Amino acid sequence: MPKFKNRTTNRGDWSEQNMKKAIQAVFDKKYSERAAADRYEVPRTSLQDSIKAMKQGHEITLKPKLGRFQQTFKPEFERQLCEHVINLDNRLMHLTRSEFLHLAFDLAEKN
Repeated sequence: MPKFKNRTTNRGDWSEQNMKKAIQAVFDKKYSERAAADRYEVPRTSLQDSIKAMKQGHEITLKPKLGRFQQTFKPEFERQLCEHVINLDNRLMHLTRSEFLHLAFDLAEKN
């Protein structure tokens, strides 16, 4: 059995720079949406969504979102939680999985 599972999709393989170039080319009327998507190798629907959002004045993120869940904790808070658990482990106060989940849930409720 392989140690790591290989990706079975090519979702999110495009780069932010290519998306920026494609958006700029469409706004400069250098290419159509379809031609810009083909030229810069970005998904046409993602390009259309980004252009539509920019025209409506919304702020966009050019990085593709992978996964279906939103992140619960900010990266800094998650790092602090990990350090706390490691500190408890170094003091020989081990947490079970359920204790850790209760701790994380309580911290999420407070913040």
